[in-house]
Amino acid sequence: MIEIVMPKNYITLTAGLISLVFEKFGQAEKRAARRVESETKPMAEAAAQVVETAAAPKPLPKRDDLTLINGIGPTFARRLYDGGIDTFAKLAAAQPEEVKAVAKLAAWQADPATWIAAAKEMI
Repeated sequence: MIEIVMPKNYITLTAGLISLVFEKFGQAEKRAARRVESETKPMAEAAAQVVETAAAPKPLPKRDDLTLINGIGPTFARRLYDGGIDTFAKLAAAQPEEVKAVAKLAAWQADPATWIAAAKEMI
């Protein structure tokens, strides 16, 4: 009959084996982390450059506050801005028919000639 003999220090041997396994897992994890870091470093640098470029505020074109002219409210000012009339000088140089078309004015709403006269005074 064969008798299996367990060593007296089998607990110590098992603990040593388990620590060896965890040590190997730890080394593998560190290698994987270094590999990921080396692969993502160029991407991180490129992303940082993109963020810096995107974060730099682009200068807005200088626009005059057309709402300072009597009769031009925020809605008409937005329509004029969208139509390319964004300064007092451009409004002063425009024809009443053009301003009426750009601001989408009804006949009863406002007289663009008064806006043009006021813009000439603001220049």
